[in-house]
Amino acid sequence: MLYCIIGKSASGKDTIFTGLMGKEELGLRRLITCTTRPKRPGEKEGIEYSFVSEASFREMDAAGRIIEKRAYDTRLGMWYYFTTDETDVLSGRYLVIATVDSCASYISRWGKENVLPIYLEASDHTILLRYINREAQREEPRYDEVCRRFLADREDFSEERLSSIGVTARFSTEEGPDECIEKVAGYIRATF
Repeated sequence: MLYCIIGKSASGKDTIFTGLMGKEELGLRRLITCTTRPKRPGEKEGIEYSFVSEASFREMDAAGRIIEKRAYDTRLGMWYYFTTDETDVLSGRYLVIATVDSCASYISRWGKENVLPIYLEASDHTILLRYINREAQREEPRYDEVCRRFLADREDFSEERLSSIGVTARFSTEEGPDECIEKVAGYIRATF
């Protein structure tokens, strides 16, 4: 089973993901995805992502080893995010942070009965404040990128797109991470 945590930028995905991974009773394994973007401060190889060069991405793509891929034309250049064919999610319970498109690719690969999207939501106000605060911690903040992603997320997470992948599980991160983690954990336990 693959549980896909989805939500807009700065909706709290990383915090909720980390909290769920810390709940040993859930028996979750991390599905490691890859990216060509540079590491953010504090990120570690093989934890948040497998960080690869664009040349490595192109080699894996040419070899047919990529299940899903996304490209973002950022102000810092083209960044690719992708999932390789290394993991069989039918062999256990896996957790991944995903987009609507990557979740659709996982459903196509492993079936709707084996892929459950979990949507995290927060108000635009909260998301913008979180995103700006996170960006302010960077050595060279790129607030133009904050604006671009905020606007792109409005389309990427439209109700129509969420319906297309069967989103029924929705959780607010406004009430605080601990409460949200407990609610999502309860949802996951109910699927065992």
